[in-house]
Amino acid sequence: MNIIINGFQIDKAYLLQLLADDQKLLAIKILKETTDLSLQDSKAVIDQLQDDPNYYDGEEHIIGYSADESWEEAEETEKPIASSPTTSARKSHYLKDDNKSSNVYIILFILICIAGSIYFYLNK
Repeated sequence: MNIIINGFQIDKAYLLQLLADDQKLLAIKILKETTDLSLQDSKAVIDQLQDDPNYYDGEEHIIGYSADESWEEAEETEKPIASSPTTSARKSHYLKDDNKSSNVYIILFILICIAGSIYFYLNK
């Protein structure tokens, strides 16, 4: 049986088989790529299918758009990607040390101490 979401047909039996095989992430990915839904909407659909396999009963469902506009209208008025807040510059997940010159001095000091220790040890 197929389900129709935003004008796209998806094989419901295949999605349910993926859920039965504990491949929920793959089911979300396939649904997202097939229907151009957001990740959040795709996850919501898969969660509903997992809770009630008969939830999507074969009639067309419009997901991710307001009730007064169809998915074709929403597709035409889609915002450009550059204005999307999710594409803004993100900071990295680790701390960057901008003071690299102090690291060079510390390493140089350690090397001089090691060289001095070796010199004094050999000249006993």
